[in-house]
Amino acid sequence: MVDKLGIAVCENYAQELRAIIDEWGFQDVVATSFPALCGKPSLTWDDFKGIIQDCEGCDRVEVLGQCCLVNLGAPPSSLARIQVNKLRLCFDMLLDSSVVDILVKEKAYLMTPGWLASSREIMREWGFDQVTAPEFFADFAKRLVLLDTGVDDKSAERLEEFASFTKLPFEIYPVGLSHFRLFLMKLILEWRLELKKTNVDAALGNAQKKTANYAMALDLLNSLVRSTSEVDVARGIIDLFTMLFAPKRVRYIAVEDGKSKVIDGVPIENNAAQKRLMEFSRERSWLETGNGFQIRIDYLDKTLGILEAEELVYPAYKEHYLNLALSITHVCGLAIENARKYERIFQTKKKLRSSNELLEEQKYELVRNRDELDLRVKERTVELREANERLEHELEERVRTEKALQESESKYVDLYENAPDMYVSVDAKTALVKQCNQTLSDKLGVPRGEIVGAPIFSLYHPDCMKEVEKQIQKFVKTGEIIDAELQLQKRDGSKLDVSLNVSAVRDADGNILASRSTWRDITQRKEAEEQVEQQLLRVQALHTIDKAITGSFSLESILGVVLETIVSQLEVDAVAVLLHNEYSLTLEFASGLGFFTTALQDTHLRLGDGNAGAAALNRKIVYIPDLSKAGDAFRNSRLMQEENFISYFGVPLLAKGKIMGVLEIFHRTKLDPDQDWLGFLKTLATQTAIAVDNASLFDEMQRSNVELALAYDTTLEGWARALELRDMETEGHSQRVVKNVLRLSRALGVSDSEIAHIRRGALLHDIGKMGIPDKILLKLGKLSAEEWVIMREHPAYAYEMLSSISFLSLALDIPYCHHEKWDGTGYPRGLKGEKIPLAARIFTVVDVWDALNSDRSYRKAWPREKIIKYMHEESGKSFEPRIVDMFFELIDLD
Repeated sequence: MVDKLGIAVCENYAQELRAIIDEWGFQDVVATSFPALCGKPSLTWDDFKGIIQDCEGCDRVEVLGQCCLVNLGAPPSSLARIQVNKLRLCFDMLLDSSVVDILVKEKAYLMTPGWLASSREIMREWGFDQVTAPEFFADFAKRLVLLDTGVDDKSAERLEEFASFTKLPFEIYPVGLSHFRLFLMKLILEWRLELKKTNVDAALGNAQKKTANYAMALDLLNSLVRSTSEVDVARGIIDLFTMLFAPKRVRYIAVEDGKSKVIDGVPIENNAAQKRLMEFSRERSWLETGNGFQIRIDYLDKTLGILEAEELVYPAYKEHYLNLALSITHVCGLAIENARKYERIFQTKKKLRSSNELLEEQKYELVRNRDELDLRVKERTVELREANERLEHELEERVRTEKALQESESKYVDLYENAPDMYVSVDAKTALVKQCNQTLSDKLGVPRGEIVGAPIFSLYHPDCMKEVEKQIQKFVKTGEIIDAELQLQKRDGSKLDVSLNVSAVRDADGNILASRSTWRDITQRKEAEEQVEQQLLRVQALHTIDKAITGSFSLESILGVVLETIVSQLEVDAVAVLLHNEYSLTLEFASGLGFFTTALQDTHLRLGDGNAGAAALNRKIVYIPDLSKAGDAFRNSRLMQEENFISYFGVPLLAKGKIMGVLEIFHRTKLDPDQDWLGFLKTLATQTAIAVDNASLFDEMQRSNVELALAYDTTLEGWARALELRDMETEGHSQRVVKNVLRLSRALGVSDSEIAHIRRGALLHDIGKMGIPDKILLKLGKLSAEEWVIMREHPAYAYEMLSSISFLSLALDIPYCHHEKWDGTGYPRGLKGEKIPLAARIFTVVDVWDALNSDRSYRKAWPREKIIKYMHEESGKSFEPRIVDMFFELIDLD
């Protein structure tokens, strides 16, 4: 039977889970999912019945989630296999929690490919349309972020569609499956370790139980062969087979001279069973059911009994049971024969005793009839002689029986000598070894003669002597030691890991005379534990690399973590990364660790040149166990002369089918790696390639963002110049206003991020005038009342033109509100005081100042003193007083 683990996740993560399980090809892991209930009541235990059906045959089902599981308590007994893992956030499965917290703090709305695939249905369930959705998301989110795992090719297309629906900016965060893969690997390895420990403990328990049963069986056999009553022997045989094989029913019939023999206390259920047993003529046979056997008990080719065991407790071991039964039937036959001979001797003695009594009674008659007495004496003499001869014969048979018993005991001594466990007895006063079995001698590689008589402490390895002294003190107090783990010392000085059990041999007063110790070799278990521990360390190392990849975009810092991990985990002397320059088609040094010199830092290898070039060109690992035989050029290099390297590995770094570089490993002694080491090397190379690829993608994205921002700003400046030309304003008006607005904003403590939006809004402050007809916009005289109504619509036109552009949505304050006044008499909405956006209040002051300082088609520029007086008069009416005062402070500084 194969143990299986079920893993259930929200359907938004189901594609990722199945992709990882398929990639690894795990046969003992079953993937399933449950409905996503974001924003709905959480799951109940009734909802998990379907998951249990999907995971039929799994001894455990791990359920991963957050909001879907919040109301779950303890599972009912029918769902006891389910283990609920309530996560802090579901996104922690795909990304390091610290990165998730940063994104959430920045008001990023996080999404997975699975959630995006069903986003249309979710929006319909929530009742959102193209008007209500932007309002809803704008309250708590500034941008959309797709955690792209790479399992859905249509995620980018769906993200653009959803961003258009919510009117929010968006970006793609390529997280891949690395973090989720490590998350699942840790979960699976912990389950496997727990399962393995359980199986090991069960195996140890079974072995100990079997050893105890065999020891008890030996005691029963010894008791059988010493018994003088056939009744006791028959009962003992039934007890022995019952203890060893635990059958549902044991039937036994005694046979003497080919006929059945009735034994008190050993009945047969019915005549049919007695007949079936008596008709059995073979040495052994299986019952018709297949789960039981019949066996003949013989001694010296004579059948003494027949035994039947029905419905064994462990049918899978029936062959083993039958062989064991055959091995002990000879001893059972010997015990029966011995008991019968003893009973015959006892009857003979009884007859002789009766004869002697009769002789005493006849003494008186001999006086009267001496001739008859002499005749009778002669007859009795003959009878006594014959009886003595029979008695001597019976005694000889007894000697032969005892000899056979000794031979049987010798066989069981062999079992003791060759048992898989090591046995030793120690004198309590002298602490010297009194006796040990051959297994101990074989395990330690020390002759038995050197062990017996030696101090018991000499058998232990010096490294564990403190623990030995501790266990000795415990033994003195309690008289036993249970499952203590120590190390014995072999002949060659190496360690042998053992589990120790000790019991005391006491005298009638309870004083300890000696100790009996059992040592069990636990080397294989220790090696298995070390292997699991090494795998966990390697998983932690991969997790450290993954955290470095997801937590930083600096290639230098990421490579530093990667190289330190490789040196520590693979236990090599030096490692370097050469990156592929796709323009020059060369490999160039990027980072290194463990070198004495800088010889490798000037590396510029063309693909195909040298060991690294060959690894990159052929996309295969290059392994050189002895660099001294690699060629004259390499032998004469600084790497060989000053670094003294012996072994070399060159591993190509491949990401998405593209060569990213080469990972070089150097060691100053000869490397002879096993398959686990090579497999972990390939895994580390894959992680290194992912790190290089992610850093490259981030650099390209940064350059693209800078170029895009410059293009936006250039476009906005072009629009501003076009507006000046159309409105016939003084040339440079927009640039001057922008310059002074930014200067005044910084003086008022506005942050740099807000200043960027203020600059764009200042450049486009009159964008709405594009909707005003030329006959009104370019009119030289005063505007009529109807014309003023149309002219005052240009802020609203600006809002309509810019609000649909997500890039400019935060720059709308100035185009929409720069004609609002501090006292509430402005337009288009009549905002008052601080309800007017700060950017619009700042811009209004600078715009009026520049406009009055410039010549227009309908008037000349005002004198400086007149402008200052006018703006002071409008302070508190059109302008915020605080901003006016700060503005004139800046002018005075000029």
